[in-house]
Amino acid sequence: MRYFLSILLLTLVPIETFAQDIEKKEFCSSGAHASVICIKPDTFDADLCTALEQFANHYALNPAFFTRLIWQESRFKPNARSSADAMGIAQFIASTAEARGLDDPFNPAEALDASARYLAELEKDFDNLGLAAAAYNAGETAAANFQKKTAGLPNETWKYVQIITGLDARTWRDAPPNDHDFSLKKDQSFQQSCLDLAKTRKLDLDRDFQPQFKKWGVQLAAGKTREAAATSYKHRSRLCRRAIKDRKPDYIYSSPQVKLRRPSYVARISFDSRRKANTFCTRLKQYRCACAVYKN
Repeated sequence: MRYFLSILLLTLVPIETFAQDIEKKEFCSSGAHASVICIKPDTFDADLCTALEQFANHYALNPAFFTRLIWQESRFKPNARSSADAMGIAQFIASTAEARGLDDPFNPAEALDASARYLAELEKDFDNLGLAAAAYNAGETAAANFQKKTAGLPNETWKYVQIITGLDARTWRDAPPNDHDFSLKKDQSFQQSCLDLAKTRKLDLDRDFQPQFKKWGVQLAAGKTREAAATSYKHRSRLCRRAIKDRKPDYIYSSPQVKLRRPSYVARISFDSRRKANTFCTRLKQYRCACAVYKN
């Protein structure tokens, strides 16, 4: 029994290597769009870094940016699967994989080829890599609406862009840098810094995140689109305009908590603290306006 328990405990200990998720076979890209690149389990880290650099260079994409994005997507795990059913090292959902001609998202070589090609197109469409990252995460429609200043981004995407680029999405939209430094490590070659990242799983990040909205919001309305939320807000706030004064609502994209529900936009007046938000909502109710306090 003691021997059996020892074996069982050993099977529960995770093996700290990126190759742990890859099948014991070689994966190669098709060569349909770029040169054939193969990733082998025995040389996974080195092959991965070569693939990241070569695919990025082929599509005129910044290799360090590409590496940061893939690291954020999957931590370089080729068999990663998210709760939203995003698959593989580049985290393609089924519909996007099909649209990009990617037959097997769990083939890391093919997935990286498709991802680099897609990101290069997004950079061209959205003018810079920060908004390209936003589109990769939230979808092209959400990124386009943000670029046109008709909507915000999901909070997840706001953090995603800042983690990958070190700048918030608003900066990429309103005042994008001409020559941003995406390097993985200062004063170190791409290949060496990529190999270090693959081995340690640690990337130096700027943790001083700038939030998209203040922390707490007093919600007065919602709608399937930003325009619908604005119309609803105008109607539902009419009784308490004296209390609202010149405060402007934030229109926040709200992801559904239940899969079958559609995403929507909510109209909230935002505050730095929950206490201030609760006080304001209580005042609005005195004017017979319905409201509720939520964390943005």
